[in-house]
Amino acid sequence: MRYTRRMSSSLNGETPASPAPATRLGVLGLGAMGAPMAQNLLAARGDLVVQARSPRPALVAAGATWADTPRELAAATDAILVMLPDLPELEAALDGPDGLLAGIPDGGDLLLMIGSTSSPTGVRALAERLAALPGRRIEVVDCPVSGGVDGATAGTLSIMIGGDEDAAARAAALLA
Repeated sequence: MRYTRRMSSSLNGETPASPAPATRLGVLGLGAMGAPMAQNLLAARGDLVVQARSPRPALVAAGATWADTPRELAAATDAILVMLPDLPELEAALDGPDGLLAGIPDGGDLLLMIGSTSSPTGVRALAERLAALPGRRIEVVDCPVSGGVDGATAGTLSIMIGGDEDAAARAAALLA
């Protein structure tokens, strides 16, 4: 995996590549950072699928689609921003009958954008493991955020994006 670093809020003056118009975006994890990020993404895109341990009626009232399980989230999206505390929580959400992996159909694609501040080595290992799964294409992009809850609420976070160059460009376009 080739690693690149970009700032999606400014992209150093570059215009991000546009994601495919049909890209269905989801957010997993609606805590202190994930909820305001989801609100801003919903306002910018007009649609968003969300999932967390407990329902978020305000996001649904604003127009988001609620997924009851990570499986339903993966089945309804092409790209997911993961705003969980760290990789162990993501690993738990990946596996099992209601996990993200169970929701990706055979031959399906998923862009997984990890927004937590996680070990780059751990993210690379996860990316390699998921890329090796047969029957589906899962790309992982490391995209930790900086700016805190105030930045998430204001929509002014800096997002450092690393991963495969094409996947990173798609992530930058989705999160811009």
